[in-house]
Amino acid sequence: MSKTTLATTPDGYVLVPSVLRRPDRSPRFNFVVAQALMNDLGIKHLVQHELFHGGFEIAARRFFDHHLRDGDLFLDIGAHVGSFALTMATNPAHIRVVAVEPLPLNVHQLIKAVHANQVQDRVAVVAAAVDQQRGMAQLHLSQGTMGGSLLPPRAELAKAATLAPLHVPTITLADAAAVAGPLTNFKRVFAKLDVEGVEPRLLAASQDLLESGKIAALLVEKGNTAAGGEGLAAFAAMLERLQALGFAAHRFDAGHLVPYVLGPDNTDVVLLSPGLQG
Repeated sequence: MSKTTLATTPDGYVLVPSVLRRPDRSPRFNFVVAQALMNDLGIKHLVQHELFHGGFEIAARRFFDHHLRDGDLFLDIGAHVGSFALTMATNPAHIRVVAVEPLPLNVHQLIKAVHANQVQDRVAVVAAAVDQQRGMAQLHLSQGTMGGSLLPPRAELAKAATLAPLHVPTITLADAAAVAGPLTNFKRVFAKLDVEGVEPRLLAASQDLLESGKIAALLVEKGNTAAGGEGLAAFAAMLERLQALGFAAHRFDAGHLVPYVLGPDNTDVVLLSPGLQG
């Protein structure tokens, strides 16, 4: 990591300033990261991009940040340490954020960041995974703070796994939204889904929410699990269902949205409701 001096909290957590700025040029918020995790691959990737490369997943964050208005709800599903949740919670509009994350290490840092940035009145943190139904499930862990999945690893990866699965509670996407209150309390709902391949099945179980007319935009990660075979077929079927409901698929190209054509490449797919199209 390029050398830079980062502030720390009295209890030893590192404060990583957001690339997003207030009118006075001060950071909109700080990530709060345990010193022991600064060399975690996921954290290091986030910090490098936030400090030196224009921001972590900045095109997607700016997209939501631009469109949020008073009375909106933002669902951060697979919140990690809060890059999306904290961005939206510090938006000038009066909105609510529900951040759902199953990995305890990440939940702890997310809660620390919510309080350090004084946005606890806007953000509800839920320690769970989002799936097609409520219950308990095995979270198959990666070697770091990113990449854990409810999907079992491929055979060759399973043989090399050194971490036992973690049993975590699961909730539905509708349950996550309900944490903030009835849908009737909100004008629109925006959601980011980064759940390592579970996106198709959790959205298949979210038909009532998708048909409610409240969903303005969804960001769905298309990762390695959807590169081919059954995973790609499931992703294609998910897109067809969403397009039948009027959503239009896009991806980011140099920070701008362009129409998305299904292929094997990993990317973030943004589904726009009719109200955001055109």
